[in-house]
Amino acid sequence: IIDPESTYTKDILTKIEEYMCQQENYFAPSSSIISCLHIPVSEREDIIKVRALLKTIALFDKAKKGWVLKEEFRN
Repeated sequence: IIDPESTYTKDILTKIEEYMCQQENYFAPSSSIISCLHIPVSEREDIIKVRALLKTIALFDKAKKGWVLKEEFRN
């Protein structure tokens, strides 16, 4: 379970938010978010945690196969 109040979680969410604000149409696939931000994902559980974090600030676009930052998080 991810603790939304932990410093680590807030730090990663801030980095994801900043990264996605710089992307065209506030869109990025999971792979680019993970690689550009150097988020460690060595196990399936890590991927599940990252996906849970992304769901708090972004919506998954099945057609584009990636994440779109929710409007309330756009600068």
